[in-house]
Amino acid sequence: MKVDRSRIEEALRGADRDDAAREARRSLPEQVDTDEHHEQLRALGLDVDHLLDQLGRGGLGKMIGG
Repeated sequence: MKVDRSRIEEALRGADRDDAAREARRSLPEQVDTDEHHEQLRALGLDVDHLLDQLGRGGLGKMIGG
């Protein structure tokens, strides 16, 4: 699935992960392919499966891994 990088950055900032949001902006393309960039997303602390679930429901609040 393709996701706008800005949505990922927004979710990271919303979780007070500003450093990770800056890293996402620096290291990810504007259109993030969750299959192709799976490891990069995990390195940023994102649970990719949860991300896809949340995008399907129109929200991003719980995509940050704990």
